[in-house]
Amino acid sequence: MCNRLCSTGDDARLRVVPFVNGDDPTKAPHNLSPLTCQSDVINLSSADRDRYLRGYLDGQSVGRLPVEDQIGDIMRAIGANSR
Repeated sequence: MCNRLCSTGDDARLRVVPFVNGDDPTKAPHNLSPLTCQSDVINLSSADRDRYLRGYLDGQSVGRLPVEDQIGDIMRAIGANSR
């Protein structure tokens, strides 16, 4: 995955990773904010975290995981290291 070699700091620049169905999360119909650094993932609203998780987990139930777990799942899905 393209983000695996990025550092873990907030200054690490990440590339937008398509959802498992090939959709670009930043384009219609999703229109989500791009995740270009770790702080973007950390600062997602609860609703946008859920939308990213559903897109990266191919519609699987995301349940009510703790926020830290949700952030970690998104970071892994985009191939980035979390702190």
